[in-house]
Amino acid sequence: MNASQWLKWDINSETRLQVEKMTEEDNTELFERPRIAFGTAGLRAEMGPGPSRMNDLVVLQAAQGLLAYLNSTSSSKSSIVLGYDHRKRGSLSSKRFAEITAKVFVENGWKVFLFKRTVPTPFVPFAIKNFSSAAGVMVTASHNPKNDNGYKVYWGNACQIIPPHDIGIAQAIMENLEPQITFADNEQVDTEEDPTDLISDLYFKNISSILKRRPASKRPLKIVYTAMHGIGHEWAKKSFESFELSPFIPVPEQVEPDPEFPTVAFPNPEEGKGALQLSFNTAKTHGATLVLANDPDADRLAVAELVSNDEWKVFTGNEIAALLGCWEVENYCEDKSKTAFVASTVSSKFLQRVAEVEGMKFLDCLTGFKWIGNESLKLREQGYDVIFAFEEAIGFCIGDNVPDKDGISAVSVFAEMANALHGQGLTCSQRLVQLQEQYGYFCSNNHYIVSHDTAKNHQVFDSLRADGYIKEAAGYKIVNVRDLKAPGYDSQTKDNKPTLPIGENMITFYFENSCVVTLRMSGTEPKLKYYTELRGDSKIETQKALDELVDKAVLGCMLKSLR
Repeated sequence: MNASQWLKWDINSETRLQVEKMTEEDNTELFERPRIAFGTAGLRAEMGPGPSRMNDLVVLQAAQGLLAYLNSTSSSKSSIVLGYDHRKRGSLSSKRFAEITAKVFVENGWKVFLFKRTVPTPFVPFAIKNFSSAAGVMVTASHNPKNDNGYKVYWGNACQIIPPHDIGIAQAIMENLEPQITFADNEQVDTEEDPTDLISDLYFKNISSILKRRPASKRPLKIVYTAMHGIGHEWAKKSFESFELSPFIPVPEQVEPDPEFPTVAFPNPEEGKGALQLSFNTAKTHGATLVLANDPDADRLAVAELVSNDEWKVFTGNEIAALLGCWEVENYCEDKSKTAFVASTVSSKFLQRVAEVEGMKFLDCLTGFKWIGNESLKLREQGYDVIFAFEEAIGFCIGDNVPDKDGISAVSVFAEMANALHGQGLTCSQRLVQLQEQYGYFCSNNHYIVSHDTAKNHQVFDSLRADGYIKEAAGYKIVNVRDLKAPGYDSQTKDNKPTLPIGENMITFYFENSCVVTLRMSGTEPKLKYYTELRGDSKIETQKALDELVDKAVLGCMLKSLR
């Protein structure tokens, strides 16, 4: 799409003026960039004009494509659920993107459940389940920088879309680019009802009845909570109330939703101590020892605990999963032979070991909750009770409330567990050590390299595949390889074909010392991520051995060209 075509179709006066100015200055480089791709998380990019960014026209085209695809796959018109967060840049906002989508479906005879206020992402899949809707959209960029936005699409099973639906929707978008509706700058969409109160009431009633295990501790912990300038505060507060927990202490500077995210450069609690510094300051003021944090759309949970006077331990996603997974086994599991854990393949295998010891089922799948959710549903259809599912990027699904990561329920389950441990004279860190002594130390070293050079990224992977894959890295011998890029390869299977679906540019290397290293490109950010894990009997020695391998073999050899 060129600038001239854009000016004919753009429904937003602000972005239209921006493009007009670009045209006058003969600066239309923006239109030479690739169109924003509909893929892993639907759409996600910086807000601004042009087909490579998130804006009214791109969202309108996405909504029209989604409508066309749903009409082609459904025998009768149904309903759709639409939610949004608080992101805003000029006239572009999550709310407006949701309203544009609503109008597309309303004018085509669909029933639209549009939340009339910001809600956490888990409310959308929960509402899809409640209303038996055909699909849903959550407009959010989750933990991305403030100028970004996204368009996350859910299918009628309340899971994020997977093939063939993502491919079909992407094609339908390209076949329906010309706007079929008008939308004024200040237009309000008239949908039949606001589902916010109903869904909120049902959601909290549901999680308290199926997830709450025991009364709050008589000696409650002082807990600090932050919403990271996102929309989580009021919902986390209601979650605590539904679990009969003592109120948490909020981080005052980060309570109100603020699209500018003024106190954090990256509103991602996964970034660790830097992102949580205000929480630590608040905890020190109030004498609190535990910090819980949701990301801006409240579908993830981060945890930190005071372990000495001024030292905080920020738990990894894998460590949080170990604690929560074992808590669920202890308090929820009835028939272990029909109970299951699900995790992404790049996540820790600690719970796989727990499942082996306890006689449970463990299933790993491709990265992302779109896969985790769908695989969990399949297991439930087979009669398994999936009590816990997770990804190492601090995403957790407890029970079957929603088949997606859910930071609002996780924040209360973790607080309940921490209070119970506190009543036993244990910290979360001490409980984690107990579990590691019981099942083994699974040490990890996960991080990423920011890389915007797509060609160079592909070269890195190609070099690792050269001559039948590398056999060693910096003196560390590699004994097996799994490659999920088509046509796929796995040296550990009889036919050398991976058991996981192929298509993702992801390679896993199995080293002679039992270390597992996985490399993959992020589906939502310009990052090459690496995930590593090594199991041992001593935490200090195992972590040291792993860190040395990562430094020499991964960063010093495999990814050296990107550093």
